[in-house]
This record gives sequence, C-alpha cells and structure tokens, in this order.
Amino acid sequence: MDSSFLDQINEILLSDSDEKSTFKNIFQIIGDNGNLHLISAAGKAVYTSLIISDKHEDIIEKLNCLKNNQNAQGVFKLIWNIEEVQKYFIGDMNISRKSAITAAEFRKEGNDHYQNNDFAKALERYNLSIIASPHPQTDSKDLSNEDSDLGMGYASRSGILFELKQYEKCVADINRALQYGYPKHLHFNLIERKIKCYFSLGKIKDVQECITYLEEINLNGMINTSKHDWISKLREQYDTCKITNLDSPTPQPKNYSSFESKSQLTDSELIFSYTKPNPPQLSSERHPDILGFSNILKLDHSTQKGRFVVTERDIKPGEVLAVDSAYVSCVNMDDQSCVSNFCCHCMERCVTPIPCLYCSMVAFCGEKCRELAWDKFHKAECGVLSSILTLGYPDSESFIEAYRTVVQIPFDTLKSILIKFKENDEETSRTLQGFNRNLKYDSSNYTTIYHLEGNLQARDALQLLELCGFACALTKLLIKNGKYFISEKGVSFEPSMEDIVLIGSTLLSHILSIHCNCIGINETQINVENLTFCSSKTKLVGTAVFPAISLFNHSCNPSAMVYSYGNIAVCYSVRFIPAGGEITLKYGKFFYEERDVEVRRSHLLQEYFFTCYCDACAQDWQMVHFSRKLKPKLRSPLTRLAKKQDVCILSYINLENGISSEILLESELDDIIKDDNRAAMDLRRPWYNPENILETALKTIEFFDRYVILPDITYTRAQVLLTEFLKITRPCNFFR
Repeated sequence: MDSSFLDQINEILLSDSDEKSTFKNIFQIIGDNGNLHLISAAGKAVYTSLIISDKHEDIIEKLNCLKNNQNAQGVFKLIWNIEEVQKYFIGDMNISRKSAITAAEFRKEGNDHYQNNDFAKALERYNLSIIASPHPQTDSKDLSNEDSDLGMGYASRSGILFELKQYEKCVADINRALQYGYPKHLHFNLIERKIKCYFSLGKIKDVQECITYLEEINLNGMINTSKHDWISKLREQYDTCKITNLDSPTPQPKNYSSFESKSQLTDSELIFSYTKPNPPQLSSERHPDILGFSNILKLDHSTQKGRFVVTERDIKPGEVLAVDSAYVSCVNMDDQSCVSNFCCHCMERCVTPIPCLYCSMVAFCGEKCRELAWDKFHKAECGVLSSILTLGYPDSESFIEAYRTVVQIPFDTLKSILIKFKENDEETSRTLQGFNRNLKYDSSNYTTIYHLEGNLQARDALQLLELCGFACALTKLLIKNGKYFISEKGVSFEPSMEDIVLIGSTLLSHILSIHCNCIGINETQINVENLTFCSSKTKLVGTAVFPAISLFNHSCNPSAMVYSYGNIAVCYSVRFIPAGGEITLKYGKFFYEERDVEVRRSHLLQEYFFTCYCDACAQDWQMVHFSRKLKPKLRSPLTRLAKKQDVCILSYINLENGISSEILLESELDDIIKDDNRAAMDLRRPWYNPENILETALKTIEFFDRYVILPDITYTRAQVLLTEFLKITRPCNFFR
C-alpha cells in the first residue's frame, strides 16, 4: 500500500473531524484509490470502518495467512465474524413481486403499438406485461378468476402472433389465456382466432374441439346472438366436410432460410427469423473418460501449467474438439432484453416467453423449462434474485451462479459430499480431481465444478475481503429464504455455525472459481441491410460454467475457440495443431492482434492470476496493424535460430522431381496469397455463399502454422475469416 494513501488516512484520523465526517472522508479516499481492488460500496464501507477502529491491519494479516494456506473455511469464518461485515453486507430479502398495475400499463402500451401496426414493439410490451402479471391459482383449472391480467396478456399477444402468421404460437397463447382467466364473454373471439389458426395449419380435426366448446358456451348464453348462425353453419360445414364458405386459409409465414432472403422480411417478421441450430457433433469419437471431449485429446499436468490438454494426433483447423454442457448458467441480468427474451433454464432465445409463477425476474421458453428450472434451482432463488441484484456488485451473474450451484443439491446431501471431498482430495492427484468414483469427468456431476480453480491463494486480501463479504450476504439469504436449510421432515431450521461456515465457504469457493472459469453465452447479431461477411456483431446474452471446457488453458494466439449454442459450448480448432500440441483458448478480447503484450499480461495477471508465456507474449508479437505487410517469409534454420523458435520443420534434402521442398513451398505460398487477396475482395461485397472463403481460410491457416514465420497479416486475416464463419453457424438474430 503506497505511503501517500497511508499519509492521507493518518491525517484524517488525527484531525478533529466528527465520526461521520471521518468516515465520509476515508470512504472517499478509498474510492479514489484504484489499487485497492474494492468495487462495491459495501466493501469500501467495511474497510473504512476497519481503518477507523484500527482493526484493518490485523484482519489483513490473518486473511493473508489463511488464503496462503488455501483455507477457504478459515477465510469465511474470519470474515463472517467481523461486525462491520454483518453491518454492511446485509443480505436483506427484497422479493420481486408481481404487479397488476405494471402489467396493465405494459399491456396498454402494447395495445397502442398494435393500433399503430408496430407489431414488434407491441410484442415486446405484451411480453413484459405477461412477465409482470400476478399468476392466478390454476391447480383446479378454475376459470372463474376472470379479468386476470395474465389471461388478458396472453390473449393480446395471441392477436399479434396471428397477424404475424405464427399460428402454433398463437394457439398456445390462446390456450393459456383461456386457462388463466380471460373473461368468458370474450372467449368467442379467441376460439374464432384459434379455428382460423387450425385451418391455416391444416389441422382440420382440431376444429371439432373448438366447435364443441363454442356450442357449450352458446347454450350458457355467453355468445352474442349474431354469432349463433355462424356457429351452426360452421358445425354443418364441418360435419359434411364442406368447409368451403369459411374464409380462405391464411397464407403460411414466409420461409426465408438463407441469410440473403431475410432482407425481404418486414421488421415484425424478422423477430421470428432467428436461427437455433443444433450443436455440431464431435469430429472424432467421444473421449471414454472426459465425456465432453473428443478421444484425440489427452489431459496432462505439470508444475508450471497445472492441468492442460494436448492432442494425440495432428488437428486441422475447423475440427470440433469438444461439446460440453453447462453445469450452471445465468442470463445477462444487466440487459432487460436478455432477461425477457432468453430462457432462464436452456439459455435459448424465446420471443414469446412465459413467466415464473411468482417473480418477475426470469422468463422461460415454455412450461417444460419452467418446471425443470423450478425443481433444479429457481424454487430456492425465486424470493432472493432481486436481493442478489441489489448487493451492489457489477458481476451479479457470478453470485447468482454460485447460489444456484449450491441450491441444486439438498443441504444434507451437499454436506456429506463436501466432507467426502475433503477426505478424498488429500489422496487424489490434482490431475484426477473432478473425476467421479468411476474415473469419469462428467460435466453434469457436482465434483467437476467444485474442483475448478478459484485462485484463492493468489487473490489480493482486500478483494478477497469484499468477495467473502458477498458470500456472507448470500449465506444470509439462504437462511432467511427458508428454502434450503430443510430437515428430513421438510421443516426449515436454523443452521449451526458449523453449517454456516461449511456452506458459506463453499459459496465463496464457487464465486472465485466461477469468476475464473465462466464463459460468455453469445448470440450473433446480423443487420440484414449490411449482409457482408464480417459485419455481424456479438451480443452477450449470459454466462455459464462448462467444466470440461474449463480444462483448457489460455493463449493470446489460441489454437481453439468456443462458440455457444444456448447451454451447450462447442470448441473448434482454429489453428493447425501438431500431435502433442496444446489446446488453448483466449480469455475475453485478449488476442494478440487486439492488445499489446504489456496490456495483455497486466490484465491476465490481475483478472486470472497468471503471467502469460504463450508464443505471442514470449516472442513479443506486435498488434496486427504493426505487423509486417510484406510477403510472408518461410521458416529456415537461420531465421528460426534467430527467433529462438523450435527445430525447423522444413527439409531441404528431400527432392521432388529435382525441385527442393523450399521452392515447392514458395510456389504454394504464392498461390495461397492470391487466394487470400481474392477472399479479401469478396468481404466487401454483399452477402454470398461463404464456403469458398472458409476453404481458403482453412488452407491458409494450416500452411502458415506449418511453414511461415508468425505473426503475419495474412495469417491473422485468415483466422478472422474462420471465426466469422463459425459465428454464423451458432444462434443468430436478425434486425434492420
């Protein structure tokens, strides 16, 4: 800690200021000092109070000792028992209630947009109305609760869906509106819309059920007499299979599967043109022990690298190396469009979401995902999500994911698991930690996420103090929520201090490991008015932890890239990787062509607690706009020796028809450069079939990795082309 900071603190403490002013002034100095690694107001307030009470040095000393011994339970117990932590890391319940008033306001806004034929905005407001609407009791399927805001919301949204020819979705919303209290005297309008949907879908048999229902409510006098003849005529025509006098079937929605044709869609039609491709299959057989990996990969361990993954054969760029499932995930809670348009469970886009029955903090793609999420984690978090978001830390998703990780396993079960882990880890090699009793690494098993690295020992003491404070707040929420500490008889109980320390330290460990291992779940955004190859953008829709993917190490010139398909992550090779070569990923945007080596190393050390020694850092590769733009140079014994690189892989002894391999490679390099220049020209043209560009990129990358001195602008451009192609194979959303 620098002396100027301490001098400022001492000056304030020795002044005649009152207690309130002293606190305010020290708090301000702490906030202005970016080297203290304190982000939240609660963290700064705790440290301010510790300084005033002259306890800060003792706490920091004890904290350093505990973290250096990798004692997470000791760290948590120390912080939990600090009075100032209990005061500022409150963990109060702040339930996000449903609101009929808010729901009605959103629905009115939707109606206004509907009247103005702005269906896109109308759909958005109806979605928000449905999410905010109080959920009626539906166990008995009693439809007597009329004028339900939820029923009104579904009915309104079904109108938009009908206009946009989304008939399946329209029928689903009509059924929900009828189930959740849409006024009975208005049922005729919905059933009429439903019948039109069935005719448009060619589901004539389903019309029978609608006719029967209309006849029932007609007998009860709930239909205007002007509609009686229409019902009778419909029954007669249906019975005689002469459905000729009804309105002509509404045309099916346009099918624009190619990217080019999407520019012909209206703004409203674009909403439903998003793609949800299935994840690709592994390029080789599945690994027998690490279930998300290809069998060509091997897990290894060294003192310097820890665990790392290598390949047992040559890998070409573009191969699928791993397909992994998320253990835990969370949508981007800072973006309301993500909260209301991405399923809380499967993380896939849902343009017609359904709500949680009790809170307005999440949305789901359908009833199945809602039930699965409720049973898995949402039941225990429903009442506290709003509280977690108000803790005052920018990375709230990591807290939510840590909370979800713990509550997925009942307390008694988790307690016994944690005790066994502690006993077994002392006898298990680091390489095998995370493998189950059958020596399988299964990303759906809790042991995989529990054993991910959190770098407790490398953390700054003040940062650890703050993060542990948040773990204390989450522990308080677990206790107050009354949904986790449950006895065998199903009764909530007050946990003992031993239980609090066990679960609290586990929450802390997960916060730390999630921070180091979470991966962004992204969606590709494509403007249909600018369909050039590299014009797409990436939208962060959430984060997740993929335990198998987390086994890969980092490089600023990565050999692989990860692309998300909802809760599935796919790892592609983006370089030629020789047998024995390491599989590496990039962390965030810290790629060699985007940041200088000093910036990359500084950030990686601060965020991930290691100094990067990849080729790009060790050889001080410059950013791409500083790289040579002359003709690429083939490696030779002299240049490789000067660059202190590996043994030359060229052979100048072998001849082919009397021509040295060097000359043959020079000729091939010339051809590749010509192809690359043509590909670069194509990038400026409107959308086209990108497969030809992909073939050029793959060929360029493999050749340069084998034979050319790097970095090189041609090589970098080929990598960009490959990653851009992979971006459009994952889920895409289209807009104008």
